Amino acid sequence: MKLKLTALLHLCILIAVAITFSACAQNARNLKGTWKMEGYGKIIDIRDSAVNLYDTTSFSCVSKEKLKLKDLGFLGQFKQIAQDTLMLSSGITTYRLIRIAGLPDHCKIKGNLNTDPLYNFDVFYHTFRENYAYFKTRNINWDSLYTHTRIKISKQTTPAELYGLLSEMTVRVGDGHTTIAKPEELKGTPSKTADAVVEVLPLKEIRDHVLYQNLKDPTIAGRNSEGKGLINWGVIKGDIGYIQINGMICYLDFNIPDSLTGDKYWEKYSNHVYKETDVQAKEAAKAGQIISRALNELRGTKGIILDLRFNDGGFDAVSLELLKHFVAAKTLVFNKQAWIGKGLTAKQEIFVEPAEVTYKKPVVLLTSNHTASAAETFTLGTMAFKNFIRIGHKTQGIFSDALPKQLPNGWEFTLSNEIFTSASGRNLENIGISPDVNTGPEQLKNLLVKDAALEAAVFKLNKR
Repeated sequence: MKLKLTALLHLCILIAVAITFSACAQNARNLKGTWKMEGYGKIIDIRDSAVNLYDTTSFSCVSKEKLKLKDLGFLGQFKQIAQDTLMLSSGITTYRLIRIAGLPDHCKIKGNLNTDPLYNFDVFYHTFRENYAYFKTRNINWDSLYTHTRIKISKQTTPAELYGLLSEMTVRVGDGHTTIAKPEELKGTPSKTADAVVEVLPLKEIRDHVLYQNLKDPTIAGRNSEGKGLINWGVIKGDIGYIQINGMICYLDFNIPDSLTGDKYWEKYSNHVYKETDVQAKEAAKAGQIISRALNELRGTKGIILDLRFNDGGFDAVSLELLKHFVAAKTLVFNKQAWIGKGLTAKQEIFVEPAEVTYKKPVVLLTSNHTASAAETFTLGTMAFKNFIRIGHKTQGIFSDALPKQLPNGWEFTLSNEIFTSASGRNLENIGISPDVNTGPEQLKNLLVKDAALEAAVFKLNKR
């Protein structure tokens, strides 16, 4: 999901942190000890009555959470495969943890450095240096950027100044999954970088225009921060199905008032999600129910246009749940690994199997440069199937999960530490997935005038 620095970023941090540690809940007492997570810069320290989570580098150790064992009944499952090895499964990812003798010495440093601007800056630098997977891909000289920026920092640097410098560095990286949240103490103060919005697209207006311009009586299901219409569908030209999927998150219904949109919606949603167990599986199950209903209603069509042009992501588990309604056999759809400095963790092969309700006729997938993150993992998965044709514009090119991190002063940020490759081995980070039929560098706002991609999709299906 491409993030603005809003409640949405805090939601993703909250969920990702929960994913990381909560799977130890069920038999945590049998797992007493200290565990280091490969490729994610995290340590889980399990004691008699509590579990402590740390963000670590070779330079630093930041205490993030302290939880009671009884409160760890969330998200995911674990399997101890050896005395010193633990596997945690959450969403589509399996994390490998290795038992270590104890907490590193730098975890025992007193908190007098927590507010030091130089120390926080160095922790920020080392966290990226050891975890960020795409410096070469994005042509970023991180060491040079560090040297250039550090000379501007001293013990007298104010929080606003430090935040501004860190924000400038994340902007230089140019990754939609790499950003720093504005701390509470700076809310309401201007920022020349992180708060800047180049253009706010009226997504709800555009997607509704496409929907009602082409469908007489569409079915509207679910809602997200933009408003009603998470998955919408109907029939075009008599015998062509159309399904518009506008997100890979927000499928759980928490009875949030329709009057709340944008940041206010995300704040309410995140409050509910924090209290919910097994969020990804529940979101995926609900998405599966909606897409099954849509496909049952469209089963008599000769083909379907699947529109992901307004979808900036969410949960990969939701993406795979939706994808399996369009496949005929168990298939490898992509691989993922985590960056570990000079190499990668073991490759995880991600498969999908057919759902109970499937659609096996031709599917045209519409994408745009707004199609991002979990919407891209769906698109990546379609490359393994011959019944999909992709039309439109190439996707954004941000596949990795947003890895949540925290500075000693409590500030939160995210970065990309995972490598996704297609079933054939292609890494498309910072490149995006090109369509089979490119309808030009179409801006979404132009759809209010002409929809070349949708016209091409209808033409393609009518020829088959």
